[in-house]
Amino acid sequence: MTDHDTLRFYEENALDYSRSTSSRSMDDSLVPFSKLVALGGSVIDLGCGSGRDLVSFLRLGFRPVGLDLSRNLAEIAAQVSDCPVVIGDLSSPPFADSSFDAAWASASLLHLRPDELPSALLEVARILRPLGVFFSSIKTGRGSSRDADGRLFTYYGQNEWRVLLEKAGFAVLHLQITSQDPTRRDDDEWISCVARRNASVEGKSE
Repeated sequence: MTDHDTLRFYEENALDYSRSTSSRSMDDSLVPFSKLVALGGSVIDLGCGSGRDLVSFLRLGFRPVGLDLSRNLAEIAAQVSDCPVVIGDLSSPPFADSSFDAAWASASLLHLRPDELPSALLEVARILRPLGVFFSSIKTGRGSSRDADGRLFTYYGQNEWRVLLEKAGFAVLHLQITSQDPTRRDDDEWISCVARRNASVEGKSE
């Protein structure tokens, strides 16, 4: 489950967070990702925040659905995007097996503790259809820490992230280290990864 202090930050700062992130472009990752998804396909945005990427997916001709644990952010996302937005935890998404053609997790899984991450990835695989496409972005590094706002961040190495995805039933298609968007407050590097769910996934979270 998402860390309590992290959730509190997003609940209390939803409007300011929405304003500060709405103009950041994810096109460098979103455009190549979208080329792997059939036009009109369903996309779940895991940790959709204020709905910025939902708007982009809708514009590109997909059927996006948002998921966020912050009620305040979810309400903003639904209003901004005019897409369905579900309030729920990305570590246990409330969707049936094989519900979506693609999943998008931009800077969201990094708020989970290391012990929560493997089962969360299995859940992503569960709600994706066979050969479904999955994008994830996380910060590079080791261990976990809190930022000045109290949010929990967990960091991973490039090979470590690849192994975690493969154990969850994904085949990694593309993985790269990218510099942080200069409009953000830090200069961290990020792992951006596109993977595909294997035709059969043996493991499932309990």
